[in-house]
Amino acid sequence: MNRVDTKYVFNIKQLPEILLDASANYKILEINNVRQHLYDSMYFDTPDFQMYYKHLYNRLNRHKIRFRKYINSNGLTFLEIKFKNNKEKTFKKRKKYIDIVPYLPEELSEFLIHQTTYSHHQLLPSLKIQYYRITLVNTHLNERVTIDTQLQVDNFKSCYNLENVVIAEVKRSSYTERTPFLNLIRQHKIREGGLSKYCTGMAFTNPNLKKNNFLPKLKLFEKINSL
Repeated sequence: MNRVDTKYVFNIKQLPEILLDASANYKILEINNVRQHLYDSMYFDTPDFQMYYKHLYNRLNRHKIRFRKYINSNGLTFLEIKFKNNKEKTFKKRKKYIDIVPYLPEELSEFLIHQTTYSHHQLLPSLKIQYYRITLVNTHLNERVTIDTQLQVDNFKSCYNLENVVIAEVKRSSYTERTPFLNLIRQHKIREGGLSKYCTGMAFTNPNLKKNNFLPKLKLFEKINSL
């Protein structure tokens, strides 16, 4: 869970050919005979959305805090904390919990304080996200590729669907590694250009949030979704 991440966004019509091209170098994660896994997440932020704005202004040493439920793994649920440092490295820590709840329980407060600069009293639920994920594992290198589809976001007041958008994320130990998936994604003329699902969902469902720095990527999402 110590890695660098690179995101790519493309239309779902391109996915079957990309998966076929990847089959020579990657295995697909299968659990209980399921290869496309349903994830539920609930994100937390401060009342003034500090975590969102740190990403908007490209501040490093930033966190994302969420419950994530792995529906196809018997509802296994974790509180997950992601931290991106000033060297663009992403670290993830997690602690098992009974289920997603719309608050941060006191019994998780020690874990939260050790991993972040926030206490459970400072944070409120800010966004729900649901999507399906395919996970590819490189058979030769330390690399995983997650492929997310049918993204739905809900800020408890309004919803937004990105049903035609695919978000692929390449997770590896170093930016210098050239991998088969990176090569094939170039062959399909897909450029790097992702945005975190949290920030994407917040921007699309909260019209009053500042989002100027995100506008080119949000327009790309809208264009791809309309194809």
